[in-house]
Amino acid sequence: MYNEAWGLKRICPMCSKQYYDLGRTELECPECGKEIEVTTMSRPRRGRKPGSTNAAPLTNPIP
Repeated sequence: MYNEAWGLKRICPMCSKQYYDLGRTELECPECGKEIEVTTMSRPRRGRKPGSTNAAPLTNPIP
């Protein structure tokens, strides 16, 4: 069961240990002791593929 006092669930990028941050801003892995920056934990965002569009092409334009 999740408790809000535990904070966010994190995964250490070095040893892959899962842990809760307990609401702390300075993170340290309880398994390997590595200090972790919050910016390094964010996932890289993937952009759209070149040439892709959301609009469907018009087959019969309106006269």
